[in-house]
Amino acid sequence: MSQAVLKVENVVKRFPGTVALKGVSCELYEKEILALVGENGAGKSTLMKILSGIYPGSEYEGKISLCGKECRFSGTAAAEEAGIAMIYQEINLELDLSVAENIVLGNYPKTRFGGIDWKKVNEEAGKVLEQVGLQVDPNQTVRNLNPSMQQLISIARALYRRPKVLILDEPTSVLTENETQNLMKTICQLRDQGIACIYISHKLDEVFELCDRIVVFRDGEKINEYVKTEGYDSGKIIEDMIGRHLVSMYPERVPHIGEEIL
Repeated sequence: MSQAVLKVENVVKRFPGTVALKGVSCELYEKEILALVGENGAGKSTLMKILSGIYPGSEYEGKISLCGKECRFSGTAAAEEAGIAMIYQEINLELDLSVAENIVLGNYPKTRFGGIDWKKVNEEAGKVLEQVGLQVDPNQTVRNLNPSMQQLISIARALYRRPKVLILDEPTSVLTENETQNLMKTICQLRDQGIACIYISHKLDEVFELCDRIVVFRDGEKINEYVKTEGYDSGKIIEDMIGRHLVSMYPERVPHIGEEIL
């Protein structure tokens, strides 16, 4: 196994009346795509919000280390600066700005006179667009592009900040099958370029095809871990997720129809 880029050790996150994470520990390694799976409310998103700085270091217990250095982020900007980038389920772009403007937003290259260096903006945007395999005019307005292209622009914007860890939360939820395959191919290329990825999805077929390792969460705890070389058993993973033996994926239902009301 290669070196751990990210280590989460005994992380506990409490909310009034509930414990969302109960001493969770896991690792992410170089050139790895790690899947986090579990039912809604299992704790996946809570952990990602801690890693991306949405929940600052003062709001949880435990230890998080990035490249061997302990981190307690004060906010999302601190997490980005340290090298953690997050791609959210909902595409989060400024639709009426250009592709290039979206990519460098908040980090515009400047001229020696303090103005925006638009030539360099387009050059830098072109580099990361090439990295994600998207052939599009950097000056084109984002609103005119399809969801797949917009999702790749979100990834390009994250790559512009040179992350060590890329977190993708349900990135294919708004994509077609072909668009999903293109995105997954891009994620594999990013892994081969040295970026460690965390992939959150409810679609186990995608997870089995894409990911090198699977960590299962249930009720705020890490339940089990699977490695691709050993093969994936969807039935066992689903049982780990729901906490019981799965008799039937789609049980028969007998409807009880009442009196006519309309």
